Amino acid sequence: MEGDILQQKVVGDILQQVDGDNITNILDVLKTDLPQSVTIYNFIKVHLDWKEKNPESNFKLYCPNGSWKNGTVVCIVECGWYGIVVHTLEPSCQELVNSLTRTQLIQWGRKGLFFPFVHERFYTAVKKVLMSKVEGEIVPTHNTTYWMHQDRAAELQATWPGDVYVSPLDISHAAIVNASWPHHTSDSLQYVQQLIELSYSAGLFLNNGDGKPVCWALQADYGIGLLHTTDPHLRKGYARILMKYMFNMLGKRGLAVNLCVVDGNLPSHRLFQSLGCEEVCKCVFLMVNN
Repeated sequence: MEGDILQQKVVGDILQQVDGDNITNILDVLKTDLPQSVTIYNFIKVHLDWKEKNPESNFKLYCPNGSWKNGTVVCIVECGWYGIVVHTLEPSCQELVNSLTRTQLIQWGRKGLFFPFVHERFYTAVKKVLMSKVEGEIVPTHNTTYWMHQDRAAELQATWPGDVYVSPLDISHAAIVNASWPHHTSDSLQYVQQLIELSYSAGLFLNNGDGKPVCWALQADYGIGLLHTTDPHLRKGYARILMKYMFNMLGKRGLAVNLCVVDGNLPSHRLFQSLGCEEVCKCVFLMVNN
């Protein structure tokens, strides 16, 4: 069906789907590359969690010829965007390049084609393949990846003044969250709704307010994201409160904290550095305007 991820194994395709216990084996290989692999590692774990909550979730994981020994993975996911998520531990990146070049599974002409958080180690190789496959404009957004080990994150404690409270977001907040997201698109509301329904979120509310959050953040599949404080409440320390709250929550659940911060967003860089996050690498989000 048009718009659906190709779910069947393509006979002879270089990429073969991996599922079940073998995904645990892939995670074990990726774990050897931490913290460089923290984003893809958590991405897979988050989507497995979402799939348990929603079996209809469109998430598929592939390895070249079904082998994960080099940590080469290609994930195809559809949740308001058509995402191709890649990683490899192979220094030459040749296995990843061959996989992307030869596979028939990726719909290169698809609207919303998106390669998120491409690690600097293989960014040039991935972009070269992309340029050979698509006709649309490739728009890069450069980021820095930060992380914090789950044990350290679990030690952080959040406190807040008596005139506010912290609570998870609900689906009624999706529209305001999406509208305030600098990277929102015509299809991103569905993605935000899925985050609220399936993942972790936190909003800071005024006790005497209108029930709408004045600051919020969500655990996206690429890490903590969509952090935003409304203009009247900037520079009150609300974002710091929510980050401590979410770091603690994720750490206690055994998840390392990871996030991608757009280069040039100095307030966010300062915030996460002051909280003790460590810089891991540079990464690039590649959007194709097909």
